[in-house]
Amino acid sequence: MSSQRSVGGRRRAAAGFAALAVLAVSGCGSTNLHSGSAAVVDGTPISQTQVDKMVMAACGFVKANRLAAGQPAPSQPVAVLRNQLANSYIIFVLDNRAARKLHISVTEAAISRFPSPIPKGVSASDRATLKQFFHQATRSRLQEAVIGEHLKDPSATTAAKITQANIRSYGAAASNYLTRFRANQDVAANPSYGMWSGTALQPASGSLSDAVSANAQKWLSLRGGGGQPSDFPPSQLCG
Repeated sequence: MSSQRSVGGRRRAAAGFAALAVLAVSGCGSTNLHSGSAAVVDGTPISQTQVDKMVMAACGFVKANRLAAGQPAPSQPVAVLRNQLANSYIIFVLDNRAARKLHISVTEAAISRFPSPIPKGVSASDRATLKQFFHQATRSRLQEAVIGEHLKDPSATTAAKITQANIRSYGAAASNYLTRFRANQDVAANPSYGMWSGTALQPASGSLSDAVSANAQKWLSLRGGGGQPSDFPPSQLCG
């Protein structure tokens, strides 16, 4: 449910929420997929429960925004949301590893400078899940930005100089480095959530929970974005 932006969480997640509002094992390397896992990153499992709980919270987020905007019907494909959110959790782990390798740290104080508003109408339980996700996403976004700054100035190891105005440019500066770093990590993905390409979790027909139209399956496996809600039956939509 790549990832969106007041920084981090909201942009990484909300872009996915708003725009549409991420073999027995698919991946690279030799990592084994643990039972009950959506993915495993260098031995670190990301549970299906964690991702699926966030999917439900994201559906609540989308619904609250839809009702506030007066839109008539759910339009978020659940399979796409599931894929996007699983991909986000994988990236959180990889960004954390990349930051540690470069001795980069992001403090709670830095994260608090980039709030991610949650709309009214979201349940208390979903709100707690969303806050945790946005916190992780903001940390990840800041880690990417500090990595970009560090590549230009090796003395930069904290988010002290990262602002809303420069976070995107610093993050972009880290893009090539992070692409190479991610491609060299062991990532295995449950095909119900997508297929790991070496740098991102790609949508696949295996990420669909119910039978859907051939157009929807082709769109998911080949395009990984866009499409129309009408491609999906009502059981595949939320929000």
